Amino acid sequence: MTKLFQYHAGNHPLDAITNAMLLLAERLGRVGLAGSVGTWNVHRDLAGRIERFSADALGPDDVLLIHHSADNPVIDEVVSAKCRKILVYHNITKPAFFGPGDEVVRRSVVEGYTQLARLRGVVDGAVCDSAFNARALVERGFSDVEPICLLADFEGLPDRPHRARPYRHRDDVFHVLFVGRICRNKGQHDLIRAVPAIERAVGRRVRLTLCGHADHGRDHLRALRDDTARLGLGDRVAVVGAVPNEELYGLYRDADAYVSYSRHEGFGVPLVEAMAFGVPVFALRAAAVAETLGGAGRLLESPDPEELAAAIAEVFRTRSGLRGLVRRQRARAAELSIDRSLPKLLAFLDRRYGLSLSAALVPTPAPSGRRQVLVEGPPEPASTPAGFDDAFARALQAIDATPVHAADRVDEPDAAPAAGTAAPLSIAAPSVGFRDAAAPTARGQLADLRLQRLAGGGSRLPSWLVRQVNAGLDGVLVSGRHGAKVCRDSGVRVPVAVIDDGSAAPAPPAATPRARGEGPFVFLLVASGHPDEETHAVLKAYVSAFAATDDVVLVVAAGTDPSTGVQAVVDRIRAEPDAPRVVVDGAEPTPARLAALCRAADAVVPPTAGPVVEAVAAAAVAAGRLVIAPAIGARFDPRRGGRVIRVRSRFVASGDPDAEPGSHRVAFDRLDLARVLRAVASGRAPGSAEPERERGEGEMPCEHVAALVDRLEAPRPTKERIRLAAIARYDDGPSGDVAAIARALPAGPYEVEHWGARDAAEAAPGTVRRLWSPRAGDFESLCRRAVDERFDAVLVGHDPAAFAADDFVRGLAHLRVHRIVVHVVLDEAPEDGADAREAFLRDHAAELAAVDGVFVHTLADLNRLAEHGLHDRVTLLPRVVPDLPVLARDGLRHVLGLAADGPIVLSVGPPPPDLIEAFALSRGRFPRAQLVLAASAGSAADIRCLDATCRELIALHGLADRVVAADAALAVEQVHILAAASDLVVVPGGGSRAETGAAIRRTLAARRPVLAVGADLAEDVLPVVARAERGDPEGLAEAMLAILGSEPRLAEADALAEAFVRGRTARDVAEIVVGAVEQAVMHRDGVERPLFTLAAGPPPVARASETVLGRRRGRELLAGLLGRAPTDAEVAGIDRALAAGVHLARAVDELIASDEYFEAVHANPRLLAALALPGVDLAELRRLDGRAFVEACYREILGRAGDEGGIAQFMRAFERAAPDDAKRIVVDVMTASPEYRDAVVPRIVVDSQAGDGS
Repeated sequence: MTKLFQYHAGNHPLDAITNAMLLLAERLGRVGLAGSVGTWNVHRDLAGRIERFSADALGPDDVLLIHHSADNPVIDEVVSAKCRKILVYHNITKPAFFGPGDEVVRRSVVEGYTQLARLRGVVDGAVCDSAFNARALVERGFSDVEPICLLADFEGLPDRPHRARPYRHRDDVFHVLFVGRICRNKGQHDLIRAVPAIERAVGRRVRLTLCGHADHGRDHLRALRDDTARLGLGDRVAVVGAVPNEELYGLYRDADAYVSYSRHEGFGVPLVEAMAFGVPVFALRAAAVAETLGGAGRLLESPDPEELAAAIAEVFRTRSGLRGLVRRQRARAAELSIDRSLPKLLAFLDRRYGLSLSAALVPTPAPSGRRQVLVEGPPEPASTPAGFDDAFARALQAIDATPVHAADRVDEPDAAPAAGTAAPLSIAAPSVGFRDAAAPTARGQLADLRLQRLAGGGSRLPSWLVRQVNAGLDGVLVSGRHGAKVCRDSGVRVPVAVIDDGSAAPAPPAATPRARGEGPFVFLLVASGHPDEETHAVLKAYVSAFAATDDVVLVVAAGTDPSTGVQAVVDRIRAEPDAPRVVVDGAEPTPARLAALCRAADAVVPPTAGPVVEAVAAAAVAAGRLVIAPAIGARFDPRRGGRVIRVRSRFVASGDPDAEPGSHRVAFDRLDLARVLRAVASGRAPGSAEPERERGEGEMPCEHVAALVDRLEAPRPTKERIRLAAIARYDDGPSGDVAAIARALPAGPYEVEHWGARDAAEAAPGTVRRLWSPRAGDFESLCRRAVDERFDAVLVGHDPAAFAADDFVRGLAHLRVHRIVVHVVLDEAPEDGADAREAFLRDHAAELAAVDGVFVHTLADLNRLAEHGLHDRVTLLPRVVPDLPVLARDGLRHVLGLAADGPIVLSVGPPPPDLIEAFALSRGRFPRAQLVLAASAGSAADIRCLDATCRELIALHGLADRVVAADAALAVEQVHILAAASDLVVVPGGGSRAETGAAIRRTLAARRPVLAVGADLAEDVLPVVARAERGDPEGLAEAMLAILGSEPRLAEADALAEAFVRGRTARDVAEIVVGAVEQAVMHRDGVERPLFTLAAGPPPVARASETVLGRRRGRELLAGLLGRAPTDAEVAGIDRALAAGVHLARAVDELIASDEYFEAVHANPRLLAALALPGVDLAELRRLDGRAFVEACYREILGRAGDEGGIAQFMRAFERAAPDDAKRIVVDVMTASPEYRDAVVPRIVVDSQAGDGS
């Protein structure tokens, strides 16, 4: 009987040809056709699987497959075998690709080419991995050459065991992978060069992993490391060498893109492996690459980084487009798999030798093409509600009646390669993945449509997880409305579906309530171990409610985790006299155990945080037991109803040290909880039966998960850009967060117009349109403008002094009628404005409930809104910290001329005399210390110079050489530089809580310790700043010395500052706002959004002299005024007008917002040229003061010298107002004057006409 033997000169456990031979032998062995696999020198790790080749082992009827890729040392023995011979050609790398250091390899490949001529006269035919290799053989005189890929079981790769370590991480990275040996022709140097361009395209940090050995490329490896260091990419490029297959498969699963710049690939096995794992492939069109990809993947015409960046941006534009590419790639990988190729090989041999080898094959059924389901990461026993698993399994079985594949557990320790899928996965068919993990990670899923159930324990998901979800998932499943709110509050931008938590599944028969007198009244308290749960508060309330004589018992299901600390608290309770009974159940809280505990109890108190909340509540409802839950923020959300009693509660700051900024938790009112416990035990509070709640839009039972999948698969239009109007003051004060967030939105996916207040004209960039005045009744007109100009969304920064309540309400109503997405940011109420805020919320809660979302900055406002039933609409938003660079302390001191041999203390704000006294007292400990007194821009009118008292104190204590004082107000960036050069920053009191909080946040951006003076501080900065217990000189000195004299305190303070800034930059906060806006727009319009909606990064801050209107907006304005399309001449005129000179933003906005101007333009469209105003450098004007400023304004704005009467009148403004306010008055009066409108504007028009020859 004919056997098929194989030979190759080389063999290694990680060698692709070696593994291909072993795989082919295994497949041939299934049908009884396999001979041995031979080589001339067997690798020790392959002994028993590969043999020393012997020509004597083959008979004349056998077939020897001679694999050839380089020099064959025993070619004489191979060709002497008395059998049929077929060449299997794997291509030989061209000698020119090897450098001077690779002479041994170069000689080997040259000899390999020489031996091809000898094999040509020996073999009866040849098969090749690709048509490219087949053509190479034909050109060398071979005949009967067939392209047949026999390299791998690509279709079975996703089922292989792998290590999960590569994708089980918390990094927000775009992972680029390349697999191939280290040598110049593989193009790794071009990949390193492309990293910055990729980062610009995706808006995320890139991690480039180069996987492959450098046995013959040591010189090139050194060059790659030099390139990496030269480009500053040491933390972005990882050269991991050759890795085991299990590790490699984990890398494929983590990769976002596979990029190859290889100049020579006879086939390119890693290209197909990447396609099989669902990784988008980008490859240079070279050698056989295009044929290997077969129309899938993305071909590159050059190693230009910008071409690659553009290709990645296009492929990743939408999820549906990306999914389509992945499915085409997987279909191509399946075509190249050995089970598809083996019949071709046997048919080739049958034809060549007149055999019937194909008859031994059992026909493989064609893939059905039906959707497959993969379930990854079975949850921990207690992390999922009772009944959820069963209901979810029914739902999966209902999806197209396709098989369910149970994949590896992503939450298990990475002690060994994770198991593969339980049933074979066909990569040729579409697949849907569901992941449900106790330790969530959104990376590494196999399916091409990826869903994940999230069950976060707190009020906000980790930011790293949210970024992974937004970049890598198609949808999120949550069990309950609270879960949907957590996703929204965290910035999740993919569709979120609320599915049943198990309470909708058929419940087991409820246990009959125990009759009174059968034993004590049993409370069940389940401890989840989460830092924010209220277990200890419930224990304290229970102790205060009952005594030892009461017939009650509290059973605490504490589980096996000792970190909950429950046992220690219970031990202390038991030691107290007259304590009520408490029992600790230390068994694992499996679903069965929870059900039994609930049936044995009379009332159940679920934890208020942690992953088991829904499980406990659902088990209690299923058992028919009373549930005691918070009145607000409860994660208990049964749909089948149940007996529930609600306890007064409030929101407090999260106690979880790993919580995200803005995280909070529910806290019981302990007195009310004790009252409820007593009433329940006495039978006076049976609890109200909550009827079955109607499902909200987007909610579904588990059985309808198939509908969600179908909805995600259905084609949806892509909304490339969202037009958003941001209405805020646009000043640099404490209420500037909306402006910072709006400026952080990139210009590509968002078209943002900044509508600022007129009284902030001098403090904001020129891109801001000054359209409204505080409390002047402008808000409704702004909302009408947003509707008329077809904006998609409006973001409103509301503070008590901005808009009158009735005007605000009318505007919101107009937006909602016209289906404009509206989000309101409620600025922090001032200390004396709590009553006014409460009155506003009481009177207008219904209007706020109608908007898409409300953002607040404080827990006080969150609790106020919760009292009015608005909690589901409210998100606690972190205050923005300026996104400024981290600067080196020592280098800055040298540049600034500050002392290098002593600590530097910086004071930001008005320097109180007590601080100077305190600094004098500290000199005994630090004689070389320096004090820097910096006046911040926000208080320039108050602290332009040191007052006489401070000067006298400096002279009295001989501090003239140790105190450095700024003699003018400093900009934020200047204060940041000084803070970075300091060891300690002191923020004196005296301002409002909001002002002091803003100053502290700006200072923390430098990552330096902060000492705050004063008791009233913003709640977000309280945990990270040191506070002087006393504000007198002795108290201040003691506080400063306690920090400066302790290296551990300084290091700890630096770390706290670093942690505080993380997650609070404008871009970080904008991601939360963007998530809410995009969810609302997608839901309203039935669209999907580009994947990289923040890819462009924060736009540069516009200069104060930039034009207000761009060219396109100018043309739109012209068309709107004319009521028709403008002529070519009119278009050319507006283009020239907008391109000419520098524009005075304030004057332009005043002009185009006035009725008179619009009427004039209707009569004479050429007046649009007035948009090109005289060149006015606002930055230059600001540097002037007093009379010099007034005279310059006459010249620049009115185009003439000032008269003495006018100058005197304007100078009186400087006498009555602060300098900055006086400057604003001068500009406003001049640009609104009849002289300007009647004389200057027409002159500009005439000049512009004369200038263009018209």
